[in-house]
Amino acid sequence: MLDRLRSERRSVARDASWLQSRRVEVGGEGIADEPSPEQAVYARQRLSLTAQAIAELPPKTRRAFELHKLQGLTQEETAQTLGVSRKTVEKQISTALQRLLSKLGGAAT
Repeated sequence: MLDRLRSERRSVARDASWLQSRRVEVGGEGIADEPSPEQAVYARQRLSLTAQAIAELPPKTRRAFELHKLQGLTQEETAQTLGVSRKTVEKQISTALQRLLSKLGGAAT
């Protein structure tokens, strides 16, 4: 019985210590350092919808979008990689963004 009591005390102290290390205060008020479970689920759903919408883009448009927006290449670098003009990359990225916004309802939140 004493061992279980000690174990529970250690567990409570360890959990409290972990929670304290994750706590952030602004102006004396504690704020959440992590999203709520509802926010996490919503974010996962949005990510899944976004990935699906990107996968549905035409192949050339998708490749230009991935290189520029996801891999961080400049439009010029993307154009060189794809062997097309910068203007073509601009049009493909614009098309991709328009399709993604319409597919995702235009909401960024």
